[in-house]
Amino acid sequence: MADTKKQEWLERETRKVHDTITRDIDKYLNTLGKEYQRLYKVLTQEVKDLNRQLELGRISSDYMELRTNVLITQLEARLMTIKQEMAQELPKKLEYYESYSREGMEKILKRLDTVALPVRAIEFATLFNYKDYDFQSSISKAGITVGSRLNKVLTEGLAKGWDNRKYAKEIQAIEKFTKFEANRIARTETARVATEGSRRGMKEYGIERVEWDATLERRTCPVCASLHGKKFPIDNAPPLPRHPFCRCVLLPVVPEL
Repeated sequence: MADTKKQEWLERETRKVHDTITRDIDKYLNTLGKEYQRLYKVLTQEVKDLNRQLELGRISSDYMELRTNVLITQLEARLMTIKQEMAQELPKKLEYYESYSREGMEKILKRLDTVALPVRAIEFATLFNYKDYDFQSSISKAGITVGSRLNKVLTEGLAKGWDNRKYAKEIQAIEKFTKFEANRIARTETARVATEGSRRGMKEYGIERVEWDATLERRTCPVCASLHGKKFPIDNAPPLPRHPFCRCVLLPVVPEL
């Protein structure tokens, strides 16, 4: 018979490890988001100032278009620098997250009296070698449309005579797109390496089966909800994450559970 208290403890402790990793990536992405916000705020203010001058007849629409193109080029250059910094920083973080997840799982299993001593099996290869992963290309592709989208917004604004409120709203939408793409890559890959680290920790303690644990709430996707509570051989569990921003985790199935 399953030990309910032990099961609940196991789920709680496993979630703690993943939650710690999530808080760390949240902090990093929040800092990144503030930098994006600052850049777009400067652009928005510049566009507002130009639009006011245009309305007062102090500049021509041709000058405003020329100046906004310069601003967009400057913004794109700074965004590229941020992407390069992220491409260098993220692999280091992911390597740490995998290690933290593996060590966290080992500490959890060490406290159970129903698992074997560590096997410490030698692994000749790992599926997630982030030192060689081309994050620069991946991150740059995600934001490749920022410049063209901004140009389209500002060109349409000039043609339709938008007011400053409309300009601000449209530029903010592109800012959200920029942050979303960065978050999607970082959060999804973080979930992937955390899962791999946990899996490696379980294998070192001889765990042969895992249980899929989904965060059941309104936002939970049908696929993840349908997998909740299902058990699989550790090497044949469905790939996790199942989708971008997936919050599911794999729990070890120990003999008495």
